[in-house]
Amino acid sequence: MSNHLKPAMAIAALALGVSLVGTTTASAADKPMTTATAATSAARTAVAAPATSSVWVHFLPTYESDHLTINAGDDVGTVCWVASEGTIWDLVVDRTLNNTGYTLESYLSRGANEWCGSAGSASGVSSQTWIHLHPQANWEHQVLNPGDSIGSVCSLPAVYDPSDGSHWTWDLVVDHTNGLAGFTWDQAVFGDTPLPC
Repeated sequence: MSNHLKPAMAIAALALGVSLVGTTTASAADKPMTTATAATSAARTAVAAPATSSVWVHFLPTYESDHLTINAGDDVGTVCWVASEGTIWDLVVDRTLNNTGYTLESYLSRGANEWCGSAGSASGVSSQTWIHLHPQANWEHQVLNPGDSIGSVCSLPAVYDPSDGSHWTWDLVVDHTNGLAGFTWDQAVFGDTPLPC
């Protein structure tokens, strides 16, 4: 999606009181990202909120959603954007802390170019699966369901999980049905393992 359409689409949605969370593209011109472009589009950005050294990242682009923190100086990449609650939120990956989630675009030095409704390679899950803002099995979770429209964005290979002493490959996924984003085990997701985040 071109950059000039982003503000127009967001303004129209916000003016109508419509959230772009959990919606999918209806235009053939908005092609889903391939695995290769998903990983490479996580463009470098930085936490740049005025007078702060850290910001929250959330499962959903809402102020009330569970959250983690990312810090100024971390290696952060933007993945995609969505309009919700009267503002623009970006899905980010913190490569320093291995955290992910939505944060206000105004907190970043550079916003995402890709709309979250078309982010990732089409995939799904065969059974109910947990997603996390941090790749650790016993960390706070949300649920992905079979039948949800899921986009696999990128992966974190061989991450050590102190909760059970194992090493897992985790995929960053966007649930287009519910607007959720987070990490889940690669083995739980259909399709090939996406490229590293």
